[in-house]
Amino acid sequence: LLDRYRDADREVGLLPPILLIRPSGKSNTLFLSGLFPNHIRHREQRRAAPGLRYYESMGRSHFKAARNHPLAKEFAMQELYDDLYQGFHETRQALNGLADKLY
Repeated sequence: LLDRYRDADREVGLLPPILLIRPSGKSNTLFLSGLFPNHIRHREQRRAAPGLRYYESMGRSHFKAARNHPLAKEFAMQELYDDLYQGFHETRQALNGLADKLY
């Protein structure tokens, strides 16, 4: 995914902030659910916050919306956002594995 981002950036130069705003707000869901799943589960059990399914659903829907944004096509970001939309669960699990090794 990072390679696709770099390729898109090389094709068009610096990407406009609009392409980064929507997913960055929801890539927080990927970050939180990927690196801190135990914290999310703990809070879910205490009924203090939604669970991992919520984070996956929100993250996927926002990457889907970003993929469909007209600027995503213009700046060759559709494929990257589509990969994050389609593979959110797998990407989160990969981050879970990384978190297990780090913590």
